[in-house]
Amino acid sequence: MNVVAIEKSADGTEPLPATPSTKPAELEALHEIRDELRLLRAALQQTRTQEDAVKPDLAANIRTIAAVVGDRLFSVAELLAHAKIEQGRPLKAALSDLAGMSGKRVGKLLRGLEGKAIGGYRIERVGVDRQGAIWALRVCESETRKPAPVVE
Repeated sequence: MNVVAIEKSADGTEPLPATPSTKPAELEALHEIRDELRLLRAALQQTRTQEDAVKPDLAANIRTIAAVVGDRLFSVAELLAHAKIEQGRPLKAALSDLAGMSGKRVGKLLRGLEGKAIGGYRIERVGVDRQGAIWALRVCESETRKPAPVVE
């Protein structure tokens, strides 16, 4: 019996043995798959790091929108209309930071964020009317839940 020791690589995966095989083409294919998987993992990690860098601004802007809409349902058209009035300056700044003042871009952004927890809120699409999609910002329970006080 021919036993080959396998050492872990720097990324924690076990490399394939580089011993002669009766099927070198299959072994080469496995090496290529392993290398591609490593590249995909590195790209995924880089994407996650970039997303984490963007989230603080995104979270602050979502909280600004939440301050305006509260627990009411809203459409993108209503957000844009509110952003045009004097009291809507913070909302206008938040929308400009997120997607510019384009209703289509704001709508696409909301669709992309639907169901995700950001800044203590979860964005939900709750329906459609003549103005387009109807949205709601829901407070994430995990963000607001406080531990029970300890009774001694």
